[in-house]
Amino acid sequence: MVLPLRRKADVHTLLHRGRRAYGSWTTLYARLRSPEESSPPLPRLAVSTTGKFPNAVQRNRARRLLRETGRLLLSGLQQPWDILLIARPAILTTTFPDRSQTIASLLCRAGIPMPAAPSLENLPADKEPALT
Repeated sequence: MVLPLRRKADVHTLLHRGRRAYGSWTTLYARLRSPEESSPPLPRLAVSTTGKFPNAVQRNRARRLLRETGRLLLSGLQQPWDILLIARPAILTTTFPDRSQTIASLLCRAGIPMPAAPSLENLPADKEPALT
């Protein structure tokens, strides 16, 4: 289970104190919360976009794609990480396996131990997961 990261102060702390990892179409910020900050010891995920998207439809689609991919990858993680994913316009041309592989490598570069995600291995390469 992945919780949403909603408070502006938490996102601000993540941006200024978190680890960064850069990909070709996304940037990841990650920070391990302290025990006194983490009431539920589950990961929290925030998704944002850069201002380079031409319209709201594409920005919203990019956020949905990142949110769903992040949710699937982080669902088995049982540590209190705060994670922010920032999308760039190139995400709209990527496939689900490319997105999941790139985000998994960014998570590893940020030092987040990745749990096994069997739901990703059983998904056909050309099939997108349902967006929530």
